[in-house]
Amino acid sequence: KDREGKYGDFSKYTLDPNLAKRVGKIVIINSFDDSEPIQENVRELREALTTAKYVELDGFGHFMLGNNMQTTEFQELLEELMTD
Repeated sequence: KDREGKYGDFSKYTLDPNLAKRVGKIVIINSFDDSEPIQENVRELREALTTAKYVELDGFGHFMLGNNMQTTEFQELLEELMTD
């Protein structure tokens, strides 16, 4: 959620707890060293989407090249995309 209101209506939503049933698979990938507001959002996602798979990584920050990510390769994401 956009607690500071910087992004207008972008983050004004209600999560459907049945979303995973409609899309088949949801994976939440989180980097432990992302900011606290992001960690709070991830906690909310995990509470609302209880059937989602959760993958926690470290050292990726906000998953932005030049931020904490030093390469365009993201093996962990590829593995999730390639599995059922």
